[in-house]
Amino acid sequence: MKRLLLIFLACALVAQVEGQSIIRANPFARAQVSGTVELHDSLDATAYYLHARFLYGDGSATYMTDDGSVLTQWTDQSGDNNHIVNASGTDRPAKDAVNEEIDFDDTDDYLADGTFAYTQPITIYMVVRINTAANFDDLIRINSGTTGKIQIPDATNRTLRVFGGDSFFDTGNGFYPSASYFILCVVFNNDVAGGSSIQVNGGSATTGTLATASSDRIELTTTTGANPGVSIKELIIRTTADGSALRTAIINNLNSTYSVY
Repeated sequence: MKRLLLIFLACALVAQVEGQSIIRANPFARAQVSGTVELHDSLDATAYYLHARFLYGDGSATYMTDDGSVLTQWTDQSGDNNHIVNASGTDRPAKDAVNEEIDFDDTDDYLADGTFAYTQPITIYMVVRINTAANFDDLIRINSGTTGKIQIPDATNRTLRVFGGDSFFDTGNGFYPSASYFILCVVFNNDVAGGSSIQVNGGSATTGTLATASSDRIELTTTTGANPGVSIKELIIRTTADGSALRTAIINNLNSTYSVY
């Protein structure tokens, strides 16, 4: 009987190990569902359309360069070396080791890469909490002026606005939760009719049509002075228009990691 039990346990162990070829240890144990989370193929460093990925990780030099309690660089994990930086000054975001995130104040904190040239379509994913904001603060900019960015046009009613070229579209009121984390997914898809979208968590996407606009930077949040106070756990930029099924899969994967909703 003991021998049969040992054979059964060994077979169960083999079955558990097989089929998990893309497993990453999850450093966010405080806010996760399980001890390990399967990394979605589209977020692996070898993924073709992955152009930038920033996360806290274990807070080591692999993921960021810090100067005491503030960041000088958030290191791109895509393999493309599209790091976002802020070398000096009082306008650098804080490294929050307790909550395993990067905290941007509502005055002037930012990280940027002004050489980040890429063309639409683009899909952005962000695990974020908006702590404080004023009307027309910019959450992220991917080009100068209003040619590509995500804005907070009405902080009281918690609406978001997607800009592309000289056009934009807005979400409805209460689109993002108040003072809690959410997963934001935005598609910039040139001038394709109804081809751009913005979505929070597993909710319905708000769609719209934007003008064609290439992108020449990442600014997180912004260098213009219209800065919201936000906490960010992860930012992903993919140079393709992810379809609804893939967006759902990636959002679910991020939710499995961070237990957002």
